[in-house]
Amino acid sequence: MEYMQSESLNENRMGLYNKFDIPEVKSMKLADIFGNNMVLQRNKPVRVWGVAPAGEKVTVRLKESASGKEVAAAGVYAAEDDTFLVELPAREASETAYELTAECGAVLRRYENVLFGEVVLATGQSNMQVALCETYEWDELAAAATNPGMGPPRKTVGPLYDFYFLAVVGAK
Repeated sequence: MEYMQSESLNENRMGLYNKFDIPEVKSMKLADIFGNNMVLQRNKPVRVWGVAPAGEKVTVRLKESASGKEVAAAGVYAAEDDTFLVELPAREASETAYELTAECGAVLRRYENVLFGEVVLATGQSNMQVALCETYEWDELAAAATNPGMGPPRKTVGPLYDFYFLAVVGAK
């Protein structure tokens, strides 16, 4: 695998970090948005970012959970301001579970049960909370929920700092 120099997150248009907000970086840390059981946007490049000591290699891999087959990998050297951005190729929507790993030196971060589908972010006030069982589509939504890895459908969507995430897996 060929490693490229990562662009600085302070200099790109993402605006995710301010150089004055980053304390001294001693080991790799991914952005807090990454975690187990996450759904990533289908048909868009997978962008994995965070902080790591400047000049250190950061490698990100995506493997099928069941088979262990690696489907994508990329790596960069962390930028001088201790930020990094790794981009993996886009994936189709799928109910196949993946494992996403990021490695830098002796630090390995592993995220399990990663799926690809539609991810929607709606913002507003806390009064946006809606009981899905009160919507006219509830019976159809509950009947169509066939992915055993997702568990039974939830009847409510709760607030997360006035942001609401809706993930639909397997949407074509």
